[in-house]
Amino acid sequence: MQWKRIRFYLFFIFLSAQAASSFSQSISNEGMEFWTVFPTHDPSGQGSNFLATMNINVTSRSNTEVTVSCGGISQTQRVAANTVVTFLVDRSRSYIPYEEGNKNLVNRGIHISVTPGMPKIVAYSHVFASARSAATLILPIESLGQKYFSMNYTQDGQGQNFLTLVAVEDETELVLHKTDGSTQSIKLDKAGDVYHHLSTSKEDFTGTLVEVSENSSCKRFAAFSGTSSVTIGCSGSRDPLLQQLYAVNSWGKHYGVVPFRNRNYLIRVLSQEDNTVVKMDGRTVATLQRGLYYESSVMNGASIVSSDKLISVAQYSLTQDCSSATPGVRTIGDPEMVLLNPVEFNIKNVTVFSSNKNMIQEKYINVFMKTKSTASFRINGLSPNAAWEPIPSDSLYSYIQMQVFEDGLTLTAEDGFNALAYGFGTAESYAYSAGTNLFSSSTISLVNLQSGLNSSSSACLGQATNLSLTVPYRLTRITWNFNDGTQSFVDSRLATPIRSTDNMGNELFTYISPTGKLFETPGRQIVTAKAILLPQDAPPCFDGTDLDFNFEIDVVPLGRANFDIPEICAGTPIQFFDKSSITGNTIAQWKWDFDGVVYTDKNPIHTFESKGVYNVTLSVANAAGCWSDVIRQSLSVTKDFPRLEFNALNPVCVKDQAFQLIASEKLGLSSSSKIFKGKGVSLTGIFDPQSAGVGIHEITYLFNSSEGCVDSILRKIEVYATTEIQLPATVFVLTGGKRVIPASITSPNSTYKYRYKWSPSIGLSDDSIINPVTTPQKDTEYTLTVSIDGLCDVSEKVLVKVLEELRPPNSFSPNGDGINDFWSLSSLESYPDAEVMVFTRGGQRVFFSRGYATPFDGTFENRQLPVGVYYYRISPNNGQRTLSGSLTIIR
Repeated sequence: MQWKRIRFYLFFIFLSAQAASSFSQSISNEGMEFWTVFPTHDPSGQGSNFLATMNINVTSRSNTEVTVSCGGISQTQRVAANTVVTFLVDRSRSYIPYEEGNKNLVNRGIHISVTPGMPKIVAYSHVFASARSAATLILPIESLGQKYFSMNYTQDGQGQNFLTLVAVEDETELVLHKTDGSTQSIKLDKAGDVYHHLSTSKEDFTGTLVEVSENSSCKRFAAFSGTSSVTIGCSGSRDPLLQQLYAVNSWGKHYGVVPFRNRNYLIRVLSQEDNTVVKMDGRTVATLQRGLYYESSVMNGASIVSSDKLISVAQYSLTQDCSSATPGVRTIGDPEMVLLNPVEFNIKNVTVFSSNKNMIQEKYINVFMKTKSTASFRINGLSPNAAWEPIPSDSLYSYIQMQVFEDGLTLTAEDGFNALAYGFGTAESYAYSAGTNLFSSSTISLVNLQSGLNSSSSACLGQATNLSLTVPYRLTRITWNFNDGTQSFVDSRLATPIRSTDNMGNELFTYISPTGKLFETPGRQIVTAKAILLPQDAPPCFDGTDLDFNFEIDVVPLGRANFDIPEICAGTPIQFFDKSSITGNTIAQWKWDFDGVVYTDKNPIHTFESKGVYNVTLSVANAAGCWSDVIRQSLSVTKDFPRLEFNALNPVCVKDQAFQLIASEKLGLSSSSKIFKGKGVSLTGIFDPQSAGVGIHEITYLFNSSEGCVDSILRKIEVYATTEIQLPATVFVLTGGKRVIPASITSPNSTYKYRYKWSPSIGLSDDSIINPVTTPQKDTEYTLTVSIDGLCDVSEKVLVKVLEELRPPNSFSPNGDGINDFWSLSSLESYPDAEVMVFTRGGQRVFFSRGYATPFDGTFENRQLPVGVYYYRISPNNGQRTLSGSLTIIR
């Protein structure tokens, strides 16, 4: 029989060159039709209360209807969007006991189907009993393959490994490659028939290969593996293992491993090719041959597993007594196996069922994703209740372990993630992958032929657009359906795609279809790409698989460019104002062109240097990057722009007289007005420093030509303050002495450059500083002139008076003989303000004189003083030091 094409929505096929010969497409866990089984299960006790039960849990992103059937009995239920509906499977018609091992079992498969025309579903199975639990994700038939390697675990003294095979098409012939090297042919006559390969010698089935025979080269089947019960890590309690296997072409090269919450775990890595190099956190841990596996030591931290070839990775929880990651702390739970999904095959939106069966007490969700996207992750619309942790070996990825309490959980993010749902009870556990999306590397692009814009989500209204599809496999044809009543576009010219690789090293193929599509209606629009996948060496019975890619795009309206022509004078900067409009969007970009001069401002300023005719164009783009049609306007520049001249203005003094400022128009244009503006200036240009005041002032000359062209020119003028000199009228200095002249300026301005000039310069150390040292030979009057940058001169005078040094005699003889009758101080007349005092030895003052017009004659109150020693003190009161000493009266 010929293999019918399978249509599916929003998920992609991953084909490696090595796996192409199997002709199977692993797509996703969302679909329309599923098969599963109820395999052998060891009860934890005797009696019917310990027998296992199987539930099928179904969820969908849309309202739908599902039927579950087995052995002629069917159940149909409605499934509301983003809810979970549970079907109880009839044990008597589905369960496979030990005694039916290694036999063909007619119509024992459990069939899950969606009512035709209704939306797709995701399905999970959960087997549980007292202290027993196991669960698995169920894959739709379009995700099934033709070759599987079994994943199990080393069996202890109880329980048995199994590999259970389910036909999904009539007359399916399989070849089982046993662990002892022998092969076994298996023929399943009808869809739903089952072969239950059961271990008879406690061997570990991991690596056992099963594939379709040459007689069934166009058929595929479902495979489940596990064990009826097992212990891992230690003894004490046990649990069954159950997982649906992924076909070899669905394996990946990169896996994120997140530990079970607070628990130890280990992993197995299984190869499908010889010389497969396996790395953990970048370190090589094994080189495997086909069908062999690497088993890690017990771990409790997050890790990344990678390989150069496709691998399968299983994660195992341990027996309860050794499961705790914290020494001395006891945890609950038992062995469980879950097949991990590769990082490449992530999901963005899924609803999972978190079961409480049978006696589950703790439920968790593990999520692994890119660190940069963790902020977008939501669980039931809310941010998670736990913290993200970076992967120690690669901080580009992070993980989170969330305890959950609801049964139905919707996980969403703006970027792809991998997730596990699991639960633990006393001596029981379950775990399963939340889902896989093998379309995560597929993207659509819309290439605008007018602007070259390449967008993943937007098309420009009314502008021709080519469509591009990037997928991780080769296609033979793409049919683009625009769902708007227009004709579909069929592209069969796919021989030379553009090749690239994603960040995981997987090869991608990009197909650009020259559709030239014109989207005529704004708003959201669905575009469907129907692609055909046909491996190059497919057998004649294989006519390919149809892949339906549905993409939602936004057809955005264009802006309408517009602007007004302002009045323009040659040589003057003129601002142009955007008057563009747009409906239902915003203008985000502008492109102005002034005869080759391009501006991207909204309202640019441009100068037309000379008269002439110029072209101005404008195009605007919305936020999506869609450019409008170009509007073009011609303008004539006929008016000359004034060329103004305004001489530089030198600083002036605040006390200067008002004066005329000089400014003019150089081209000789006639004016309608020409005025000056600024502080202290009249309209006609008379500047009054006193009116302006001290400081720097801006003076503007404005010229308005008779044609209406206006220009202005600005100059600055500084008005200096009046300088006030502080200088004493007289300065005294002793003959042969020297003194600094104490001149100063009241409130000096630190920005001024003061200049100083003393005249005459004779007897001065420096005549150009404010405080020179004077050493005159005679009384001299000096004049200090202070200016600011040579302007605003002010002057003050000072008399430097030269004093003779006082040398008072130490005795005199006032005896009336006319000789030495007075105490003679001959040089004291040059000290007009001097004070002279004489004291007795007891301190009584017997003489005082201001000046020395009447000299001391040895009397006090008209009586002669007795001979003896007296003391004097002379205070010059001119800055000189006070003199004192002894004076003897002799008679």
